[in-house]
Amino acid sequence: MKAKERILIHLVARDFSLWLWELLRLGAVEEIPRIWGRGFTDQVVHYNGRNCELYRYADEMEIIGNFIAHKKLGDAIFSKGAHIQFRKLVDRFRQLYEINPGAIKNPLKHFCDIKTTLLRFYPYYHLSFMTPGAWREKFVAAHGNGRNRVLARLMKSREHSEGTVKECDIFLRTWIGAMLTARGYAANMFKVLTVVEIDRFLQEDSLPSRKTLTGRLNGYILYMGKVVSINSFDIFLKNHHLAIARTELGSSIPHEIRGMVACRGGTIQGRVSTVFNTEEVSKFKSKGILVTNMTSPEYLPAIKKAKAIVTDEGGITCHAAIVSREFNIPCIIGTKIATKV
Repeated sequence: MKAKERILIHLVARDFSLWLWELLRLGAVEEIPRIWGRGFTDQVVHYNGRNCELYRYADEMEIIGNFIAHKKLGDAIFSKGAHIQFRKLVDRFRQLYEINPGAIKNPLKHFCDIKTTLLRFYPYYHLSFMTPGAWREKFVAAHGNGRNRVLARLMKSREHSEGTVKECDIFLRTWIGAMLTARGYAANMFKVLTVVEIDRFLQEDSLPSRKTLTGRLNGYILYMGKVVSINSFDIFLKNHHLAIARTELGSSIPHEIRGMVACRGGTIQGRVSTVFNTEEVSKFKSKGILVTNMTSPEYLPAIKKAKAIVTDEGGITCHAAIVSREFNIPCIIGTKIATKV
């Protein structure tokens, strides 16, 4: 009897390193149920050599979205005290990656502090991302006037933590990437090191083979906590009885892309350049139109040269929206499909 396919939905695309995806999975599977009362069984990350995409099980997203939406407004996860503590943890997290690497006396302990702090604040980080975002409609429908106070508190937490996870990843790429270079490895191989491999490197100066890391740089999947180097994502999905809900594009390529205007600028013409990761930022040419999943601080060199910005993701308080208004660059956010057409 043929096994029933389980449907995955695309949640976000981010230029995160493997160690970070592993920790975010651990946060979703272990820390979120401890704080929320219900969590996720797994998530799938696919890296194709340029772009990294996160998928969740559609049925779990629906169930947990409804679970959060119908929690009482007085629940501890929405409380003022919990979010004050969350923001303090975020501030502590920033201190860990804003340090001069030369001042770090115990690299293994420092990395351990980063991991521990991230896992402690992740349930509230994800709550403040999902509830005012993808789950907002459910939350608004379930609650009365008090919802605005809670949503405002969650948005404040979201804004306070915006960009921190990626900034920490960039710090580690620079700090530990330099150590890899000293060992004769390419600095970008840090992007595909697991948490355990980083621990071993910092403790024992031990690293996987260059062949193993090169294979991952060409593409990998993180599934059930294990890293698999792959040639075909479609074959992987078929072998594991999984299927992606392809709802955004439908069966044909759209004639136009729609999104939210973050900064107006009239009619703009220019050559489109799609940027998926930090390495591609330096290749962006002046007066082009920057198309990307979502911007983050390291995209600033490209943003300053762009005639316009178009993103797949984001709301009015996202990084792309904020910097486009700051530099008065026309910007459309939340198109869902700009990088796919």
